[in-house]
Amino acid sequence: MEWSKVKSILIALLLVVDAILGVTVAAQYVQLRDAERDSLAGAAQLLRDAGLRFDEELFSDMPVSLSMWTVPRDAAAEERAARALLGASIESEAAGGGITVFEAQEGRVTFRAGGIFEALRNISSASSQSPEDAFSKILLALNVSPEENGAYVTQRAPDGAPIVNARLQYSTEDGTEAVTGLWIFADEETETRLRATRAELLLALRAVVPEQAEITACSAGYVAREERTGMRLEPIWRVTADETDYYVSALTLRQVLPFGMEK
Repeated sequence: MEWSKVKSILIALLLVVDAILGVTVAAQYVQLRDAERDSLAGAAQLLRDAGLRFDEELFSDMPVSLSMWTVPRDAAAEERAARALLGASIESEAAGGGITVFEAQEGRVTFRAGGIFEALRNISSASSQSPEDAFSKILLALNVSPEENGAYVTQRAPDGAPIVNARLQYSTEDGTEAVTGLWIFADEETETRLRATRAELLLALRAVVPEQAEITACSAGYVAREERTGMRLEPIWRVTADETDYYVSALTLRQVLPFGMEK
């Protein structure tokens, strides 16, 4: 048999094998998807049996899988943020206990372990900016997009979900403007996929949301927690029931408070 015919037969066989593998993988995906949806529907029914009221579409729209992010403390990123606020002529001091202070004639910027951030700057007597405009300029200097409310800004994880306890707010007093809060200044992070399913998180709500409550909203987010070398972004579900927000960790399946402290 000529080599060209043998080659054609081999190519045809490979195409058939690829097609079979593709169909098998697609069938397995459909089975896993359907099984996950069935478990979600079963968990929703158990919640209804417990007296909770909700539209099941709230949970169907939630992400199927969640990730945890590990963010090491980044001294270079902190220094860049300090220079953006105070200018190039700054002096730095490691005060111990995870505290780094940057100072210049314009003011002082302090970074603490756990993401605690404080920036104090002198306000020019000739300045006529509104607090909202002044805060927006500071945020833009930090490469942070201002939010519509203007009173504070919430940090977002690499996937765009909000970090519920990481926010900055602006204030002024005695000729000094201050930006304070919890914020993570870092250029690198590591993602870890979690095995928690939507059904497991839904069932966890039975121990969190009061009986007979009506759940009106559900969204994914994160809680920032301090680690020895930086921060950990722990994925959560944020659920609104009877105008009260509840947070459930996808890592522990337990309720967490906005500042990351478990009940």
